[in-house]
Order: sequence, then C-alpha cells, then structure tokens
Amino acid sequence: MNASKNFEYSIEFFNREREKEEILHILKTEPQLLNFIYGPMNSGKTALITNLIEELSSNYVVFYTNLRARDFSDGIGLLRDLFGKTDGMFKKLFGESDVQKTNETTKAKIYSGIPASEKSLNEWFKEENRVFLFTHIKDIMRDMESSGKHPVWIIDEIQMMDKYVDKFTIYNLFQFFIRLTKELHLCYIFVLSSDILFIKKVHEIARLDGRANYIVVDDFDEETARKFLKKYKFSDEDANYAIDNFGGKIGNLIQAIYKKKWGKELSEVVDSYKNITESSIWRRLSELKLTDGELFKKVIEVFKEFENSDVADCSRVDYKALNFLIKAGILFSDLYSDTVKPQSKIDLLAIREILKEMKF
Repeated sequence: MNASKNFEYSIEFFNREREKEEILHILKTEPQLLNFIYGPMNSGKTALITNLIEELSSNYVVFYTNLRARDFSDGIGLLRDLFGKTDGMFKKLFGESDVQKTNETTKAKIYSGIPASEKSLNEWFKEENRVFLFTHIKDIMRDMESSGKHPVWIIDEIQMMDKYVDKFTIYNLFQFFIRLTKELHLCYIFVLSSDILFIKKVHEIARLDGRANYIVVDDFDEETARKFLKKYKFSDEDANYAIDNFGGKIGNLIQAIYKKKWGKELSEVVDSYKNITESSIWRRLSELKLTDGELFKKVIEVFKEFENSDVADCSRVDYKALNFLIKAGILFSDLYSDTVKPQSKIDLLAIREILKEMKF
C-alpha cells in the first residue's frame, strides 16, 4: 500500500459502491468465511480494496501483503513473505515504528504483512520450530481482538504462488485461514486474484465448500463507463468511441484519459492497444500451433464462439482449450454463471480480427 501522493493529474477512485457495500457488510459482522475477491485483469480489484481500507475507522487494523511484490521460490519463501519484518517487537509497532500507517489516528492502521522481527523469523523457520509461524499470527489476531480492534488480513495477487508452491503448503495455509475465520472468528481475510483457475484449484485442494465467499469485481457496465469518461470531460463522440473499443475495462479507460490529457488522439491510443493485443494473441497462437496442433485447432473453435457473441457457454467449448485461453489471460471465466468471455473488449475485437484474417 502506498501512502497518498499529490500529482498534478490523477484519476480518482470511481463508483464501486455495490462492491464496497458488500465488503462493509462483511466487516460489520463476526468473521465467518474466507473471502475471495476476483474479476478480470485490470478491473480494479486492488483499487477497490485499497480505497475501502483507507476509509476504515481506527477500530480496524489492516495487514496487507501483495505477493506480486515478493520474490519467493518455494512454499517456505511464500510463508516468510507473509510477514512484514521489523526490528522491534510487535507492541512497539503501535508507536512511531509502524511498518505502515495512515497519518490520521481516526483511520485504520495499515501494516505491510504480519509484523515479526527478523530474529524471530530465522528461529521459526527452523524445521522444528515452524509451528510458531502460525501460532504467532494467531496470537497477534487474539491480541487485536482483546484490545477492541478488528484485524483484517489482505493477500493480493495470490496466483503468484501457483508456480512455486506445492499442494501441501496450499492446503495448510488455507486451512489456517479457515481456522482464523470460520472457527475462531478472529480475523477477516480477503484474498485477491484475477486467475480464476488458481482460485478453483485452491478451492479444491483446501476443500473450501461452505467455507469461502466469492465477490466479483467486473469491468464497468456501459452506463458507468460513460459517467466515468464524462467526469474527465470526454465528449459524447469520444466517450462512444472509447467504449466501442475498450468497453468498461478500467485500465484501458484510465490510459485513454491520461493520454488524451497529454494531447494524443484517441484513435491513436485505441490503435496502439489493438495492435499490441492482436500481436500478443497471434504470438501465442503461433507458438501453440508449433507445439500442439490439435489444441491449436480447438482454441480456434473456441474463438469462433465469439464471432457474434460477447460471451460463450463453458459447456459448449473444449475444456483443455478453455483452460489454455484462461491461463494465457485471453479469456475470463465467471465462477457463478459458467460462462466465459474475453478479458476485455480489446481482446474480443482482436479475436474477431484474427478470425477474419484466418479466412483468407
């Protein structure tokens, strides 16, 4: 979490009242479930949770870990990176040695991970002492509760553990999360990711049926996207053009706002994103065609589902091809509706353009 900074030109947090209200309802009741916040890439998941926790009252204490900013190579490295290291004891962190905190005493304090001294971590990561890792976290949460505070633990970009972390570590970590939430009611835990396949993998490995809650943060709908652009003085014509090409993808819309402010033509911004996206998909297809011709054909069949539709029924497409496209970040699958769609409007347009080019 970065401290607030003043820039000459910046984009303010916009909308998301429905999602914020859902999370606030969770924070007003006793911790019960592990909460996953998921959605397409660049849909604003981190911005949502950042905005929300920075508005929490001093009754809350937030521990925030972003795994994208970490450099772990195995399960032990992952566990170590859940901690925000400090030279002092935890109780001293309530003074000026806070790892991170807001300037206003009326606001929730925000820490970079679970506080622990380097000396303690070195001891706990000896094989015979690793039980103390989870005991330390549990004790901190108990201390918070006893002092009248509500601990909130946020683990962002959880999919970063997929490459290096074994199933045993995933199972133990998420069982511990369940212990803190559903069983002991000590802590609110929010896990963020755009990788729906990894979320499903975690759900299966950790046996999360009835133990987890899922909150989707999707792209803006057309009406919200239009209001967003209007706020930054887009004309009706420019707003229509941006939405026709970017849909409600917040990341794309923000870049369009910035670059238009810098004097670039909107059409130039759109063309740039189109070329980059189409080239990226073509490259993945070319590599796939060389390594697995059969899968390549099945992927093209999945693409054909989007010739005249923005979404496709998962049951209509090949499972292996679907997984490839989701893992490649080209498609996004919703947990609830059993449908799949391109990650963005730009991806949808690129898929349709590729299909046109393949017909000649």
